[in-house]
Amino acid sequence: VPAEGGKVKVRVDGKEIAAAPGALAGFEINTPRPDFPGLSLKITDLKMKPDAFDIAAAKPLKALLPLDALGYQDNGLYWYAAELPRRTAPVKYKIRLYSGDGIYVFIDNRIVMTQLETHTGGYEYEFEAPATPNGATLTILYEASGRRNGDAPMWEPRGLAQIYTSTPDGGKEYLSGFKFLPGITGVKNKWFAPSLDDSAWRKTSPGDWKKAAGLKDYDGFVWYRAEFSLPKTPGWEIPIGLKIKASDYALVYVNGKFIGRYWSAGPQETFYMPACWLKFGDKGKNEVAIAVINNGGPGGLMSLEVAPYSDFVARDTQIEVSLE
Repeated sequence: VPAEGGKVKVRVDGKEIAAAPGALAGFEINTPRPDFPGLSLKITDLKMKPDAFDIAAAKPLKALLPLDALGYQDNGLYWYAAELPRRTAPVKYKIRLYSGDGIYVFIDNRIVMTQLETHTGGYEYEFEAPATPNGATLTILYEASGRRNGDAPMWEPRGLAQIYTSTPDGGKEYLSGFKFLPGITGVKNKWFAPSLDDSAWRKTSPGDWKKAAGLKDYDGFVWYRAEFSLPKTPGWEIPIGLKIKASDYALVYVNGKFIGRYWSAGPQETFYMPACWLKFGDKGKNEVAIAVINNGGPGGLMSLEVAPYSDFVARDTQIEVSLE
């Protein structure tokens, strides 16, 4: 505080504190950190519901064009599906994308390959299909999230470009007859909405869903819902985070608002929840909805916690400075 030629008096919340004399008077405020019970929570009461791909809702594609050419410019998740021919031995397929987006590859609803984003050109990957003597259904979950492509041109198209296998004579046999479905059921039907009636959802606790009855062989998305209460913190600004561990990737919503994406590869595990989106005290309970997809192995929401960012707690303080 500029103090040349006078004496400085400083009051903090009505209490006078010492100010060092000089041309610039200095003063220090020591604020003990608060201890508000109820701000740190481990959530174990969950509800869950699988969100499997609905091939009956998919529409035929005339060709594998970029998403923009198909009329889809929004970021999000997109499903592709095709029938694999009958084969008595395993076959290696090449899959080419228009850009470096992430994909999950399923055969008869079991994940056989995952590919996260890449920032190099080419965008061609290989996966092996087992013997399919009766044929099989290939499905691909493609994520166009808007954060891909790194140093690649911004005008680069997105989507599935082609899938083929090499023939004995050195040629290529392309897979055709694709169907297409934008979005996943839970997002389209707003399973993240606070007003959703989830009374029929299965009750569960954090852990591997493959240990639950009927989900031992399930790969894909599973939604979780939970609720928590927060106390009021009068006189304090306390940022609150939602900490999760999941296998393997997740979409995270709080009170109907999308707050981020989670990858088990990290590094982010805690997601900031803006106070304007939360309910405190008698305003009601907060609703969490998390859609988790596995990578072929264990799947599930492994832990869920609410905790303050203790390093960023701030107190609402009234400071009065007078010069005599």
